[in-house]
Amino acid sequence: MSGNIPMLDHELIGAAGAMAALPLPPGIIELAELHSVSIDRQLGYFRDERFVLFGYCPGGGEVVWKDGHSAGFGTGGWRTFLEEIAPLANRLGCSLGSATSAGTHVLLVDRARGTVYVAEREPAEEFLARIYGIPPPTRRCLCALMDCATCLARRGIDAGAEGLRPAIPPRDRTGTDGAADS
Repeated sequence: MSGNIPMLDHELIGAAGAMAALPLPPGIIELAELHSVSIDRQLGYFRDERFVLFGYCPGGGEVVWKDGHSAGFGTGGWRTFLEEIAPLANRLGCSLGSATSAGTHVLLVDRARGTVYVAEREPAEEFLARIYGIPPPTRRCLCALMDCATCLARRGIDAGAEGLRPAIPPRDRTGTDGAADS
């Protein structure tokens, strides 16, 4: 990155349209390979907010999304997230998580522009909070499935991890015996 912070045009921010141009989170990296591929739908997001964060919750074995107004998870999006998107981020030195870690980064999707970014988790969440005028989160991970202080998977949130498949699938992913595909 050249030191210039990408800015958003105020006309494109929707409900917050009256605000001045808003800088994207520091250290943000665009994943140009994912431009305009409806990645939000592939990861289980079917609402209408412009900006959505996606992260992986190893405790639940699913992709978690947050749009500034609500949060949820995309059943089945784990395969696309871990096997297709996480390797792209890994090549850029960013960890989106694994079977044992929530990772240090999240996806930030600008649905209006069809742009997908990788950003560090905390600045991305602060960005979402600024856009919607809400307080920044106090939790260090996106999931609401468990208490972060006791989550064994959270151990790797600062260090990242290498694995690309959930170790124990939370539900039958194959339609047969519940084992993840090899």
